[in-house]
Amino acid sequence: MGSWRLRTDVMRRWLFLVALALHSTAQTQNASSLQEFSGFWFASIPTINNAWTLRAYPTNRYSSAHPDSPPTLELAVDFGRADEGLKPAKKVALTTDVAGSPRLAFQADNGSNVSLIKTRRDQLDGDLLGANGTRHSLQLKRSTRAEVHRWLAENPGAKVRATRDSPVELVYVSAADCIYCRRWEGQYLENGAFKTSLGWAGVNFSTADIGSYKGAFQARHAPPHLQAAVERLLGRIERQSLRGTPSFLLFVNAEVRNYAFGTNDFETLIKPSIRAAVSEKALDAGFK
Repeated sequence: MGSWRLRTDVMRRWLFLVALALHSTAQTQNASSLQEFSGFWFASIPTINNAWTLRAYPTNRYSSAHPDSPPTLELAVDFGRADEGLKPAKKVALTTDVAGSPRLAFQADNGSNVSLIKTRRDQLDGDLLGANGTRHSLQLKRSTRAEVHRWLAENPGAKVRATRDSPVELVYVSAADCIYCRRWEGQYLENGAFKTSLGWAGVNFSTADIGSYKGAFQARHAPPHLQAAVERLLGRIERQSLRGTPSFLLFVNAEVRNYAFGTNDFETLIKPSIRAAVSEKALDAGFK
């Protein structure tokens, strides 16, 4: 009896080690596959006059049914129009096609179904099937957040492209307890206005104090003539407020052209957008 129990225990331990080894191997192979898609990807689609951004990153998923079991390494995907921001995708699936190429499929927040194949080291090819049944070809190139911001700065929609007579306004969201706000002000402001060395004399400037860096910017904090545009922005991005300071909203023709949180995004998105709007005004004035 004792010998039988010993053999049974040895067999159980052996099976456990085999299962653990298989799990480890699968995790290693899965991690390699996930790296194929990890990072920022960007695509401009002329047929729908917009650009799409994809961000993919590995994440650990824990089982609520088996809390003691090892986590499963999975791919998380955020996807969306560049001018509306990234939103978590659903039904993310990582497989291979008949030729053995890595394939990524998911459902976007707006109901569109996206399918992409890794065709080159820095390129994904596939299509986007809209909720209305319209299909668009997709070709995404490996990119960076700064490159996406540069595209947004230089490719405004028709309503927010500046002309000679367009008002260009920056609303700066600040708070008394915001250290980063004071640093930004020291770099860009003088006596409550833009430093003359910036060359932004034609850009209107206003500050919205929301009380604390933990506070939320709402439409009521904006100048009265811009509140309707802020309401439309918040409705479009499905939020009631924009949180945190410093934040920045750039308006052209009393419509939001771009918005950002933090000094890094000011440098990569808002600052280039201001320069682009100023150049658009000057160019248009030169033709009239």
